[in-house]
Amino acid sequence: MTTCYESLTLDQCNSLLSSAEGLKVSRFWRSVEPGVFFELGRLSRKGTDRRKERSGQITLMVESDWRVEGPRSIHFGSSFSATIIEKRLADLVGLHVSSITADSETREMRLQFSDGRIFRTFCDWSSQPRWTVLFNDASLLPMDAAWQGVDVTPCLHISAGRPEIEYCFDEDEVDMPALVALVATYRSPPN
Repeated sequence: MTTCYESLTLDQCNSLLSSAEGLKVSRFWRSVEPGVFFELGRLSRKGTDRRKERSGQITLMVESDWRVEGPRSIHFGSSFSATIIEKRLADLVGLHVSSITADSETREMRLQFSDGRIFRTFCDWSSQPRWTVLFNDASLLPMDAAWQGVDVTPCLHISAGRPEIEYCFDEDEVDMPALVALVATYRSPPN
């Protein structure tokens, strides 16, 4: 598997994030605290492993703290008990994404649901925000035509305070000169 990175402006990042607007929250799942994942849009399995959980067209992965806000209060967040979190996250399933953006100063994510509630990431330590948007359905992400025919998984995230797309692909599939030239313009993976 090969990885390369393309830097983005904040405007480009927010334009790409808007691909999630209108998609339904199909399911959520939790990992190591405070992590939470949202599967957005139609669910499907990649590959032939029937035991593998289904992924949405877009997977939103949050590894930092987060909260869900109402009009005048915080409804719940990553510091609540596991029981409350599970119950209240389940209430978000079926809602649609009204808007999703990265904040201009902190690069934290703000996601508004169709019922008006807002999911917001925040980092309470001196690190960068930790969220990733995986485009499992690459047709939702406008990509250079050179990527056509390549099984690629693009991921949008923040690195060192800057938005970027990480492309993961099998280098054995890359034999097109246009794609090789395109990938050469991206930066190499961090050491």
